[in-house]
Amino acid sequence: MAETSDLGLSVAATAPASPAASARSGAAPNPARTATPSSLAGASAASSPPDERGAATELLFPTGVRADELPDCAQLPPVRKRQFTVTGHVREVRVRRTAPIGRRVRVNERDVLLLRHRDRVVAVGASCPHQAGDLSLGDLEELPGGSLCVTCPVHAWRFDATPSAPPEWRGRCLSHPHAEAVLDLVPATVDPDSGLVSVGFKSMARELFAAPDF
Repeated sequence: MAETSDLGLSVAATAPASPAASARSGAAPNPARTATPSSLAGASAASSPPDERGAATELLFPTGVRADELPDCAQLPPVRKRQFTVTGHVREVRVRRTAPIGRRVRVNERDVLLLRHRDRVVAVGASCPHQAGDLSLGDLEELPGGSLCVTCPVHAWRFDATPSAPPEWRGRCLSHPHAEAVLDLVPATVDPDSGLVSVGFKSMARELFAAPDF
């Protein structure tokens, strides 16, 4: 069961339709916040609750970000413009964003991007697994059927970002199904009292143990 804050914000709580079926149906970054080793050590013994598939994440790490601080990507649809090609044809292209669609944080020696779509909060690797594009300047959309999709601003590669998607589809590239690039999905929970977002990892990064204030 997903965690829900007092503002009604939660991790994805319903199992969406297949991302593949949804995709076929058509449908300047902020300074990164860093969770200090001392704060991570205080939370390292906490275990996240089981998700909808019954799998529990061993360690929860605080991000220091409230869910209601995140922009609602449902209110930030992709902006497109018409562009003439060298052959005289007209095509639609996405307009590059200048403001981030989420919050980039440094947690457990990893750069994580926190995103919100209405009442759903998800966490993904901050860089595109294709060629390391900054996903905070991309798009997060809801496809028909309820799946979430992250689009990279560089080459417009689209990745499934639905935590409850089947394992074989979770993080997979929807625009290039045979590509080896897979988006890193990080389990995220929202504290029901404080609204603070935490993210889960199976273990602590080795670098944290060498930190002077660990």
